[in-house]
Parts: sequence; C-alpha cells; structure tokens
Amino acid sequence: MAETKNKIIDDSGKQTGLTVTEQEGTPSDEVTELRHRVAVLERAVATGAMQPAAPVSVTDTMGADGFINDTRDALKKQKHYKISIPSTETQKDPIHVAINGYAYNIPRDSEVSLPESVIEVLKNAKYTTYSLKKRGEGEEGNELVGQDVQRFPFQSVGN
Repeated sequence: MAETKNKIIDDSGKQTGLTVTEQEGTPSDEVTELRHRVAVLERAVATGAMQPAAPVSVTDTMGADGFINDTRDALKKQKHYKISIPSTETQKDPIHVAINGYAYNIPRDSEVSLPESVIEVLKNAKYTTYSLKKRGEGEEGNELVGQDVQRFPFQSVGN
C-alpha cells in the first residue's frame, strides 16, 4: 500500500510542523478535513485560546479483547484529576502505570489528567528507606529504622 506524507499548512499559508500520512485509497476530503482541524487547534494554541495537554500515552498491553476494552471504558468514566509529577535528580523518565493490562506512560514535569484509579496506584506506590537511629541512654549501638516513602510524589493541580 503506497503512503504519501504531506506537511500541514494552516489557513495563512504557514507550515504547522505536523504531517499527515495518506494511505492509498484515503478519500482526499478526509485528509483535507483533518488538515483543517489540526490547523484550527494549532492556531488556538498559538493564540493562547487553548492550552495543549501533556501527552499521556496509553497502551493496550494484552491485546484488543473485551477485558481490556471494559477496563478502558471504566477508566474513561471515572472522575479525572489533574496532577503534576516532578522529575528528580535521578528520575526523569515517564512513569508506567498499568491497570488490568491497560497502560499509561505519564510524563514528568507536565500537567496531566488521569482517572481516579491511576491516581490511587500512584498514591499506593511506596518503598521503604532505612536510616540508623541512635539507641536510648545506656544502650549500645544503633538501630535500623524503616520509613515508607511515596515512590512517585505528585502535586494536584486541579480537577
């Protein structure tokens, strides 16, 4: 099947930076409509009328069966919250969260809207750090004390 890549030009004749890949047999009216929609959205972002959402990639990791579709539909129906997960000195990669085979790759340092179940997974992701604590008067040595720490601390930025 032949493919043609076309750069998208907005109504003013300016190149938008996006491309549309046409496959042989794609009706030209659909491609024209897609180009127009992209140009309208980019113009809204450029003028500040609209803020682009951070891209959250979603992956069906177990195949396109009914189970995954049910999970996807249930997650879409849940209340969504906007959060931001900051990078740290050692952790800059996106965060991978999967619920019943439906996976999210959540970018750091961006506002993202996520379903309540994904937020719960992030809240419950913890690890234990250990430190030495001096024992009390008259006791020798130190004591190893564990403390649970949130694995992906995040900040709520609205609903």
